[in-house]
Amino acid sequence: MFFFFPDCSILETKDSRSDSYAWKSILKGWDVLLRGSQWWIGDGKFVKIWQNHWLPRKHPPLVLSPIVPSMEDATVDIMIEAETRQRSHDLIDGIFAPQEAKLIITIPLARIESDNIVFWLLAKDGKYTRKSGYHFLKEEADLEQHEDRSSRISSYGRGFGLCTYPTRLSCVDGGCFP
Repeated sequence: MFFFFPDCSILETKDSRSDSYAWKSILKGWDVLLRGSQWWIGDGKFVKIWQNHWLPRKHPPLVLSPIVPSMEDATVDIMIEAETRQRSHDLIDGIFAPQEAKLIITIPLARIESDNIVFWLLAKDGKYTRKSGYHFLKEEADLEQHEDRSSRISSYGRGFGLCTYPTRLSCVDGGCFP
């Protein structure tokens, strides 16, 4: 494993121009898995606060609060006091927006230190299937299409607001007049 990924883990690897078609396909599939999966927090080590999906919500499972400049690569374990396995409420309230802080405080913590677990969000058993992957990609595409259509409609609406149209037309001898 270290031979293939000497400077990072497989989770952080990027594709390059020299990669084979097969490897690029694996990375594309890996990207889908990363976007549709979520972390269950055990000890919080290795789960990055701003880069990984770990919040218990569907859209978006990423933290939206602004990144604290000195904590870009901070992991979730800094919010858990190791001896007591309790959250550091002051730290959480100081870093996150109120809604996210409230959500983070509701995440259950294991009584003993345990590993973090990655699960597939769209399956009841947490396991990825091709069918659930297809549904995830379709839902993502539908959401993007809906957002695109909404932005186009709102921009058209602003243009229509500038024009005035007659409320009633009278049509006589093939011509219509206000």
